[in-house]
Amino acid sequence: MVFEKAGTQFANYGYSFGEHLWEFKLMFDGEDEMNGIMIVGVMNRRFSNNKMFGGVVNYCKGVVRVRVLLDANKKRLTVFSPQAQEVDLPKDGLFYPALQNKTKHVLKVGYKFEL
Repeated sequence: MVFEKAGTQFANYGYSFGEHLWEFKLMFDGEDEMNGIMIVGVMNRRFSNNKMFGGVVNYCKGVVRVRVLLDANKKRLTVFSPQAQEVDLPKDGLFYPALQNKTKHVLKVGYKFEL
């Protein structure tokens, strides 16, 4: 997928139980001094309310690999970008894998689910 501006993308299938691991590969080909910020995690959809939960990932020119571990049973999300970030999740609702690009740069994102 490609982000041409700031925005949010999330999967069509959500998880409510089990452990799930997936990986994102952020590929940014901007100028050397340019960088960006992205939130990587899950979108919690409950009734008509959507809320993003995840870790902050900084990217610059090159490739950044990010792994995400969702333990829906324990309501815990761990984002592995160079460092691990743990996030507590709400007790109910479905959790959809999601990305939120906070900057206006063109960013290519590759992904693999269920590693």
